[in-house]
Amino acid sequence: MTTIAELTTQLQKFLRREAGVLAKRTGFIRRQREVTGASFAQTLILGGIMQPEATRKQTHHQAVEAGLRLSVQGLDQRFNAAGAAFMQAMVERALSLLVQSEQKLVVLSSFKGIYITDCTRLPWRSAPQKLGVRFELQRGQLEGCVLALSDNDQRAEVIERPVPAGALPLADLGFSS
Repeated sequence: MTTIAELTTQLQKFLRREAGVLAKRTGFIRRQREVTGASFAQTLILGGIMQPEATRKQTHHQAVEAGLRLSVQGLDQRFNAAGAAFMQAMVERALSLLVQSEQKLVVLSSFKGIYITDCTRLPWRSAPQKLGVRFELQRGQLEGCVLALSDNDQRAEVIERPVPAGALPLADLGFSS
């Protein structure tokens, strides 16, 4: 069983260290500045949990709470293509983190894994997209990726990763070629 202390450690690692790595990898952060990947991610993720329909000023207040010292306009300038790519990478990384059950689930144990793959639409008003997921049923592993709404399901990164020999892949016809 995952304890609260273990979960806290995992979340801190994700929202601090991994956010910094992803911010540099996506080009959101190019040099050391006041705004870091960690502070921006914490502003949007934790602030979004507290106030999902926050105004610009409320989001700015969350940024200050996350340790940023910048104006509302300074925060607005971070809402650009690089910021969107960074937050998309954060979502994909969060989806790919292992979700382990407390004991191995013995379902169709003759297979070396049961992989269920599907895509769903995310009808967000400002940027509608697709979410592709692959769930391994026996171990509880979840992988995910975000696609453009117009992309074919076959372009989802989760189906590009091969499944082990002897595994049972399950997917709808949208993933067949």
